Amino acid sequence: MTLPAQQSEALLAGVKTTGMAATSVSYPVDAFAGAYNPAAINLLPDRLDLGISWVQFYQRTNVHDNASVLNILYPDNPLNGSRNAAKTPNVYVPEFGINKHFCFDWCGKPIHLTTGLVSYNRNYLKTTYGKTITLFGTSKPGLEYIHQTVAPMLAVNFCEQHNIGVSLNINVQRIKLNGLQNFDNANSSSSPGNVTNRGYNWSTGVGVTLGYLWQPTDCFRVGASWTPKTSNPRFKKYKGFLADKGNFPTPMRFQAGLSYNIWSCLAVAFDYEYVKWQDVQHLKNHFLPNLFEAHLGDKGGAGLGFKNQHFYRFGVDYTLNECWDFRAGFRHANCVIPSSDTGPNLLTCDLVQNVLTLGTTYHINACNEISVLYAHGFEKKVKGKDSIPENQPFGGGEVDLKQSLNVWGVSWGMKF
Repeated sequence: MTLPAQQSEALLAGVKTTGMAATSVSYPVDAFAGAYNPAAINLLPDRLDLGISWVQFYQRTNVHDNASVLNILYPDNPLNGSRNAAKTPNVYVPEFGINKHFCFDWCGKPIHLTTGLVSYNRNYLKTTYGKTITLFGTSKPGLEYIHQTVAPMLAVNFCEQHNIGVSLNINVQRIKLNGLQNFDNANSSSSPGNVTNRGYNWSTGVGVTLGYLWQPTDCFRVGASWTPKTSNPRFKKYKGFLADKGNFPTPMRFQAGLSYNIWSCLAVAFDYEYVKWQDVQHLKNHFLPNLFEAHLGDKGGAGLGFKNQHFYRFGVDYTLNECWDFRAGFRHANCVIPSSDTGPNLLTCDLVQNVLTLGTTYHINACNEISVLYAHGFEKKVKGKDSIPENQPFGGGEVDLKQSLNVWGVSWGMKF
């Protein structure tokens, strides 16, 4: 009943731009702008960016008021009253971006093109519990999920004010699930043997992002991008657990943003993002009553019950002098996990709504710069409501979740 949320934090690519809450749809500051809006790379100089971020999660679950018979059968490892800290290791996320301008004549008119390539991590989630959860299985439950995107892109400028762009998104996903043996049987699953402890399963799919950016003046910009739902090969090793036989597409995403240079040294930007998580059957399906109405792995099988998500991001960029830039931002998003589905989200704990970001850039010379980032995701709690079935062996009760996070990052940028 647990599966990694496919980046409920939404897209956070680029140490430099994440310093201002990733408001990059209309305000590009590094080569990762194309990950948000491929048309935005037209506004950048030729540059190369290399970065790495360190993400640290703190998350805890609390099960209470549970009357499962498993508490009697396993008195040394009871479900009721357990307060478990999920062991999330340090996650290091590398990223790479480059863009280059070209100009040539076509029928006597100059054509300006910009090409780019970015490699970034949409999500890396790894959660392991230090002891067996008897309701799930006979070994320590764990979840590892990675979604890496490599995207070549092309943008063109016309009529000076208008920019359009397209990126080809090569999405690479990997998943591993452990500790769910209690559901690996013909009574619970449509494909026993393809539920848990089967090692890594890879899936690669190809999609696109279309972008537009309008700059009517030197100070004001408006941008938008759209990524349609992208089909990916099924996770066959876990087709007896994931709804719709392991089908896990990349959901549709829409972004829009505007930015304004108040002064030559000060700019503000605002972005909105909508992610349709319910494009993914396993994310769309609720845990109850689906658990008892269909087998795991069926199209109507139990899932996570995610809500679609809205993100609001605000950022500020301030140039102090020729050497130093400072950035700050704030991001708010609705929590995707309903109180009725905290039980199946024991391994995701993807809760954080509000994130504060701070960043700075030191310009070593006219071509080279170093940027650093710190972001704090404020603690969010979700209290369960009818989150555990009352019939045995479940025994009712509730699962409460809470999570906070910290991110540190550093990158090197070079103009050429």
